[in-house]
Order: sequence, then structure tokens, then C-alpha cells
Amino acid sequence: MRRYLQVWTPTILLISPDGSVYHEWSGYLPPDLYAAHLLLGRGKAALKEERFDVARQLFDEVSNLHPLSDVAPEALYWAAVASYKGSGN
Repeated sequence: MRRYLQVWTPTILLISPDGSVYHEWSGYLPPDLYAAHLLLGRGKAALKEERFDVARQLFDEVSNLHPLSDVAPEALYWAAVASYKGSGN
């Protein structure tokens, strides 16, 4: 809890092998929203690892499978970022 400055549970962290945080969220999530956050986090991990095509696919999955979730707009934003970073256009 100290290392990642967490104050309460549940807190979910997606962490790189070196201990860097790719994505985090705190608080209860119902299963469908948990799945959406997990996909978003996997997309952010791929983006930070410069696997832009994979990141784009994961972000697209969020918006396609969970279009009404609170993270769908963020996934659309990051999908555009991944597309730009991968192509320069």
C-alpha cells in the first residue's frame, strides 16, 4: 500500500515488470465495468510499450464491447492516440 500510495481497497493496479503502473482504479466495479477497465488498462500498457496496433485493437474492443461504460469515451481518445503514434498521421 505504501509503495503505490494506496489508501483503501479495493484498488486494482496493472503493473509493468519493473513496477511502473500502467493503469489503476479504486473502488467496487460490477463485472461488466471491471472488464471494460481491464481492457482499457491492457490498452494503456500496450501503448506505453509502443505496441500501437495492439493498443488500438484493445481500445476499440472497449468501445465496441462496452459502449455505454464510463471508460468508452476515454478508450476512443486513446485509440486515436495509438493510431497517430503508430502511423504519424
